[in-house]
Amino acid sequence: MNEIIIKTLHNTVAKLNRYKHEAMVKIISSKSSWESEKSYFLKQAGSPGFFRPPNIGDALSSYIYERLSAHKAPPALGMVNPAGLPNYMTVGSILQFADEHTIVWGSGFNTERSIFGCKNWKEADEAIIRTTVKPRKICAVRGPLTRKRVMKLGVECPNVLGDPGLLMPLLYRPLNQEKKNFLGIIPHFSHLNSRCFENLLLGNKVKIISVYQHPERFIDELVRCEFIISSSLHGLILADAYNIPSLWIRPSEHLHNTKFKYLDYLESIESEPKEVTVINSQTTVRDIMPRIQITKNKKINLVPLIEACPFIDKDKLTNLLLQYQP
Repeated sequence: MNEIIIKTLHNTVAKLNRYKHEAMVKIISSKSSWESEKSYFLKQAGSPGFFRPPNIGDALSSYIYERLSAHKAPPALGMVNPAGLPNYMTVGSILQFADEHTIVWGSGFNTERSIFGCKNWKEADEAIIRTTVKPRKICAVRGPLTRKRVMKLGVECPNVLGDPGLLMPLLYRPLNQEKKNFLGIIPHFSHLNSRCFENLLLGNKVKIISVYQHPERFIDELVRCEFIISSSLHGLILADAYNIPSLWIRPSEHLHNTKFKYLDYLESIESEPKEVTVINSQTTVRDIMPRIQITKNKKINLVPLIEACPFIDKDKLTNLLLQYQP
């Protein structure tokens, strides 16, 4: 009799856990779908990147700028230049928006056919502008594919590579890094309403991490996961920065998206493998775990990137170089 009662209780708890996860999926899907659709609308309307809701890649620019420069970040850092003042472009696939006032440190192109001088996303996506616009100066770019494209456009580009997001452990170290979750899922903002994550979320200790968060809160959630799978580039970059095993994924209904920016980053750290893992509504945690555990080489020295920063405070530069050990 006791065994029957215990088994019944176990089954009841299992059902309740499943209902809880299913409810979580619906809540996350409805909330994030609105953000995703808003982003899509603004992009299709031609708005520059800073008019989108600030996802983690956007938010890192201001965060890193303020902590390296000891100054408050100007509005729309990297995308607008008020009154012709020097404009620093840092984190993100935003190099196509660079103009003659732009000073570039760590940005990347979005596609292999990107050009400078685009005024909005419509121009950037369609590459419909043909112009001689060139950035004022390039101090560093995200990866070798961007550098190759920059030089093909006739612009001088030093061989200083790296996404500034990799510096985050030097700027922010969460106090609580206890592994609360087994797996963290980080969808790109355009993938937030994908049904391909639903089955994965039914796994035990699986958490979806929203890209619409302040960098510190995002990292707080990131470091409490044992493993990360991400279709967001900066989900992968920050997982690498904090030494969390990760896997580049993509929902099956979004295979048309460009791989350029991901490959650009992965080649900058000489990472293997460089292939995306496609997931669908049937994908389980068990299906993807063998791929997550493949070790990456991560061969990158961030000292040249730190030294190339055009706005860094001198005392901050000294402290960072003392902290950093490649």
